[in-house]
Amino acid sequence: MNLITNPIITQGFGSDHGSVSFVTLFAAYFNFLRPHASLEGKVPVVNPKLSGLPTMPARWTKLIELAQRWIVEQRSA
Repeated sequence: MNLITNPIITQGFGSDHGSVSFVTLFAAYFNFLRPHASLEGKVPVVNPKLSGLPTMPARWTKLIELAQRWIVEQRSA
């Protein structure tokens, strides 16, 4: 397929909110959940509340819970 005569059309995110959400979630994954080879398999930001959880879905769930709790605390302060 020639890309000049048959361009591939993508839809993108459709809104700024979608792209901001994607980048925010990627940054959370990269910094809090993803092990890095250069750090000998450790995550850059260690949170003791996440490190004892056995699965990635469990760590995601806890990270989202902690973020929601932080937002509520900030709003009530």
